[in-house]
Amino acid sequence: MERAFRFLIVDDERINRVVLEGAVRQLSRVMQPHRAPPDIEMAEDGLAALNALRAGSFDGVFMDLMMPVMDGATAIKTMHAEGMRLPIIVVTAMDPAAVRRLPLHTVLSIVFKPISSARLEPPLSLLFDTITAKSSTSPIRLGG
Repeated sequence: MERAFRFLIVDDERINRVVLEGAVRQLSRVMQPHRAPPDIEMAEDGLAALNALRAGSFDGVFMDLMMPVMDGATAIKTMHAEGMRLPIIVVTAMDPAAVRRLPLHTVLSIVFKPISSARLEPPLSLLFDTITAKSSTSPIRLGG
């Protein structure tokens, strides 16, 4: 069995983190049956996400945009300023017109809430393809 992908889910609402985790796990089993189940870590705001990313190795990030302490757009901008080049899927309830005005040109995909397997499957497939193309043996090391 191939190694598990390691993801960081960032959302200030616990229920959204749990729903997204369940959908990612379910789709991973179907889309990547040859791979160990994903290792998923959670963060509740952009600052906590940056701390987790600096301390660990991840293959991809699922990032909400509207959060207290530090919003997702600021966290993404900081990630890039610090040289963190990870595939990011934005998961948001923001109005699509408002999202288009944000500087999110570096994200892999945007998924609008509510989360469903149907909405998540195409971006997750793209994420798997992107990770596999970058490295098939080890996660991307970001921190320390």
